[in-house]
Amino acid sequence: MLKLVRAVSFAIVLAVAAPAAQAQTFPIKMANHNKGYFKGFTSVVLPSYNFTVITANQATAVGGGAASRLNKVLFGVDEAAMRKMADEAHADLRAQFTAAGIPVAGDEASQDALKASGVALQPGNLDLVKATGGITVNQSLRQSYATVGATAAPMLGAFKSVLGGGPGAAAAAKAAETVAKGQPDGAMVVIPTLVVDFAAMQAGVQSNSRRTSATTSGGAAFTIRGVASGMFFAKVYNRGKSVFPFYARPEGDYGSAAPFADDVAGGATVAPTSAFGDNAARGDAVVVNLAAWEGLVRDAYKSYNATLVKAALAGK
Repeated sequence: MLKLVRAVSFAIVLAVAAPAAQAQTFPIKMANHNKGYFKGFTSVVLPSYNFTVITANQATAVGGGAASRLNKVLFGVDEAAMRKMADEAHADLRAQFTAAGIPVAGDEASQDALKASGVALQPGNLDLVKATGGITVNQSLRQSYATVGATAAPMLGAFKSVLGGGPGAAAAAKAAETVAKGQPDGAMVVIPTLVVDFAAMQAGVQSNSRRTSATTSGGAAFTIRGVASGMFFAKVYNRGKSVFPFYARPEGDYGSAAPFADDVAGGATVAPTSAFGDNAARGDAVVVNLAAWEGLVRDAYKSYNATLVKAALAGK
């Protein structure tokens, strides 16, 4: 509890002292995909927009009797702030498609299509994943995260395990395809997920003739995890009789050097390592200035959405 109070006190100081950051553009590029996938679309349906926030990063290194663990935990960003950003991101994507001259179905019509499809929503419009357990040999990086859907474009149950293109990807693609069925010819269902991180982490093991050392390190760093982010599409064609689902994502991660948080060494809990010998474990609180973090998230979703719209128009 003392660690939490300490972190909150730092957050108050940061909220008062941090200067306003200038807007920036993240240079997001789409990974290789076929532009022809977008050919023929004439309108867009936005039934779901997902926003994922990494909430904890754990780096562990173990080898030769040495062990090191560093845990970075996000403080100062609550569920309400995440939902606010998800709502803004969804509204921005709608606005960017509209500004580009592409008709976008209204929120009510999008949700009617979702209900008619029978695709289940994620309970509570929230998915929480806590990365715990597991055995580390050499090195590992584990993350906890929270995903929320926009209020008017909620999270689908099939997207629960999609982060990083995991085993749920096929189910997510099928869900997007199912929502698209019954839409008019040329309609394209778009379901994005944007993932943002707050820390960069490293872990490593080195050995020589005398000893083996294990090291972990990391620090606050705002990053769009592009490889984990991605967009599911489903295009209606053949006079509304057929649906073509596909997936695209950014080609890498994109970071910002703008200050948005302070590292409080020892401000968070961490599970001890179990190896014998050198055994170091530390938990740090990364205390966010909420206004600065929200500004970076806005820059992130505007850049992300612009890349999505640009890719769609390039193939149109």
